[in-house]
Amino acid sequence: MAFIQLPWLTLRTVSAAQVAELQALTTLSNPSFTYMVLHKTYLMLSRGDIEAVIVDNQAVNDDVLSAHRHGYNGVASLKFTQRRENLFVPFFRAQLGESP
Repeated sequence: MAFIQLPWLTLRTVSAAQVAELQALTTLSNPSFTYMVLHKTYLMLSRGDIEAVIVDNQAVNDDVLSAHRHGYNGVASLKFTQRRENLFVPFFRAQLGESP
């Protein structure tokens, strides 16, 4: 196996058998797990008084999540029953001087 050693990173090549072994460790390769493909580019999660919207990199502009820009993923909205507006600041990136 070949190694590339940098002060902050070590890379090594792996064989096809090792790749197959690593791929078999994911839930998508396990037929006993079921999953579904979402029709929207976000998922709403709630528990108790908290509601979160998790997004992929797609833009969203609907009743659940308005004006979410493309290129951002992760938690896009976080709300509590006592405070219904989104706790995240929209367009914060523009306030930091970054281009949209």
